[in-house]
Amino acid sequence: MKGFLNYLKGLAMGVCSLIPGVSGGTMALILGVYERLISAIGSFSVKKSIACFKFNKSSKEKRLSRSYVKSLDLPFVLTVVSGSLTMLFVGATGILKLLEVHYAYTISFFIGLIVASGFFIYHQIKDHKLSTTIVFTLLGIILGVSFLFIVPHNLTNPPFWYLVLAGFFGVSALFFPGISGSLILLLLGVYEFMLSVVSDPFSNLISIGGFGIGMLVGAVLVSKLIAYLLKKYHSATLYFLIGLIVGSLVIPIRKVLLSGIPNYLLTGIFFALGFIVVLVLERANL
Repeated sequence: MKGFLNYLKGLAMGVCSLIPGVSGGTMALILGVYERLISAIGSFSVKKSIACFKFNKSSKEKRLSRSYVKSLDLPFVLTVVSGSLTMLFVGATGILKLLEVHYAYTISFFIGLIVASGFFIYHQIKDHKLSTTIVFTLLGIILGVSFLFIVPHNLTNPPFWYLVLAGFFGVSALFFPGISGSLILLLLGVYEFMLSVVSDPFSNLISIGGFGIGMLVGAVLVSKLIAYLLKKYHSATLYFLIGLIVGSLVIPIRKVLLSGIPNYLLTGIFFALGFIVVLVLERANL
């Protein structure tokens, strides 16, 4: 049952990762899997990976392998990642259609999720020192808002090395709640290109390979940095993340306003539904 729930959480993270301005990392925080993912991916090493999948192991190697599997939290990580990848490959077309037909309502729902997630993170902070609160929250807000002023460009046929770079920065956003991986791809000019790639993966294996290499390297390096910050500066890091979430809200809100709001009441209802979903998930301790 837990495995199925983790798979569903991965699906939810995958949905968020498809929407520019909506953070998959924020959804990981909402669903209570963020720090566990950071810890597991941050413990990755080539030595551990080889030991886990090596055949014909000695008794000593088997014991080491079991300890490595435990430290890497492989069943949990693979289940969540599988859910995310399922949604990325299967849901890309559906999400694009939903945004095309009901853009304001869809984004408003996700804005509700994002706002509620700030309260969710706040409840995880134990040290509420005033100076820490102000300084690191403001730093997060400034960084989040700054993305609004970066003008995106578009690349119709990006080179392999550029896709590696895009994969690195795109997956890095997963570990910074409030920063959208899809938004990073939009800023790098490859968002529409990557949506077309995942919609038809078998015809774009080279592009997926380059992007995947960047994702793998980024996931390992950035997760180690965040794991260190959460261990050494837990409260300051979480306040910074809250600031990122608050600052990044200007991006989806601006998109809704520019797209036009067909019905203010329905838009508010969808916003409230997103907020309520987070409250329900938090109370259920999912």
